Amino acid sequence: MAVLLMSKQIGWFPGHMQKATRKLIETLKMVDIIVELGDARIPHSSRATYLTAIIERKPNLYVLTKADLADPKRVSKHTEKLNVLAGNLNERKFVRQILAKIKEIGQPIIERDVRRGLKPRPLAVMIVGIPNVGKSTLINKLAGRKAASVQNKPGHTRANQYIRVSEEIALIDTPGILSPNYDEEDTSMKLALIGTIRQEILPTHTMAEYLVNYLKTYYFEEMVAFYDIDIKEDSNYQTVISAIATRRGIIGEDFDVSDRTEIVILNEFKNGLIGRISLE
Repeated sequence: MAVLLMSKQIGWFPGHMQKATRKLIETLKMVDIIVELGDARIPHSSRATYLTAIIERKPNLYVLTKADLADPKRVSKHTEKLNVLAGNLNERKFVRQILAKIKEIGQPIIERDVRRGLKPRPLAVMIVGIPNVGKSTLINKLAGRKAASVQNKPGHTRANQYIRVSEEIALIDTPGILSPNYDEEDTSMKLALIGTIRQEILPTHTMAEYLVNYLKTYYFEEMVAFYDIDIKEDSNYQTVISAIATRRGIIGEDFDVSDRTEIVILNEFKNGLIGRISLE
């Protein structure tokens, strides 16, 4: 049985997101540059495919955030292949790198205005992306103050905000927009695992089994070391769960132990505790 439900049923694209998309399109005529943010752990699945045609109308930059939680080897490959910037928004060096790239992209626009005899004005930069990838955090870092509300919860920002960063740049924040077309089970699973969509949307057991099997395949040593368990690469899912539960001292009825252990694993992965792990 497929774990994925249609977006209409599970509310991945609620009314405020539809309204935000319309507002984004309306605002586009006032925008010079679009900066799209994605999650370094899932650089492909975290792109808002619904916005691709919109984004390509303007000079744009794709930035992968939360690279400190992702596999550094994979991040390196993605930055080269996709020609993007990747890093941790809490590091000043990375924020300065983004700012420099914005100015570089905007230079031809400034030169065009000068040729037309227009007065100097700040570049209008729109920040877009799926929920919970750090849009408000980036704005705050660039502005040097708490300009946009920040909360580690999908769908937090609800209305466009205009923030003057300097004489050169004005930022436009937009609500996180997640495409309603995520109809592939693998993509929806990745989005839920990193917290882009609410984990309650998908069955806890299904998500945990997907994650454990993925870790066994690609990050076996990291999983064994973090949980300090004695298992084999071909150990079945329940064996892994039981080993982790025993090590953590989770006791009770069998079904209760499994449920509680699965929640622990999902939360520890989402918070980057198991290690620097990428799902793509």
